[in-house]
Amino acid sequence: MEEKKRRESEAANEGIANPSKMTLEEYLKWWLPQHAQAKKLADKTMESYEQIIDGHLIPGLGEILLNKLNTLQIQEYVNKENDKGLGRTVQYSIVILRLALKHAGENIRSSKIIRPTWLTCQYMKNLSEKLSKGNRC
Repeated sequence: MEEKKRRESEAANEGIANPSKMTLEEYLKWWLPQHAQAKKLADKTMESYEQIIDGHLIPGLGEILLNKLNTLQIQEYVNKENDKGLGRTVQYSIVILRLALKHAGENIRSSKIIRPTWLTCQYMKNLSEKLSKGNRC
């Protein structure tokens, strides 16, 4: 727990020190305010992002280290959420996850950490397209 607080403090104070050592939860909590400020998100949009992140992405994937997150884990999350009848919510959560992971990939590349091959915009785009058509992956 102490290590988690130290990493959160590092991220808050200095930006991302090393995204590969953060959990998805830590990264999303760092990323959202950065993204909201950069994109000048409306309050309602920010609230909906927070609801998806806190209510779905963090409970489903938050404990996984960012650099250990893989397609199988994302697929299992998608399937579980779809089984609950949350199709539209799943689509929206994948859009948010794709935005965050795109940003994470840029930070990982800039810190000279090799980006996992699954972490590609094309993969996330394909997944989003499948979900928007109502397909289970």
